[in-house]
Amino acid sequence: MEIKNLIKAKEKGKLIIDSCLSIDQLDTAKRYVDQFYMRFNDLVSYSDLNILINNKKEKLKDMITLKDIMYAGLGLAQHTDKKLKDQFDSLVTEGKKVDVEGKNIVKGYLQIIEDIKENTDKKFSESLNSKIEKVEEFLQNIKR
Repeated sequence: MEIKNLIKAKEKGKLIIDSCLSIDQLDTAKRYVDQFYMRFNDLVSYSDLNILINNKKEKLKDMITLKDIMYAGLGLAQHTDKKLKDQFDSLVTEGKKVDVEGKNIVKGYLQIIEDIKENTDKKFSESLNSKIEKVEEFLQNIKR
């Protein structure tokens, strides 16, 4: 009957260790394992359970490190986003000052782009109309 209780208690210890989600919970599991040893005086099972605790502790530490890295990444992204927005706003303000002092460089540039667009549209329309006239002429000649 004693061996049956030992196996049952060891399985319970494994379940307790497996269910731990924090290092504090593992400390409680360790107390259970110590009580297990005091009750059954089974050094092999005690060692097995302690190995499980140590392995679980290492996994939890790795998860804590991973969480910290993820939080640091989020913090860095937030910090970078804020800094970039601030820097962008500062550059826009500085650019506006330079543009006012430099006789509206941006307006002049935009006007040049608009002129090029209008000129291109005009040339395209003229070319297209010329092609249409030639096609119409060709069709008239075919009809004759």
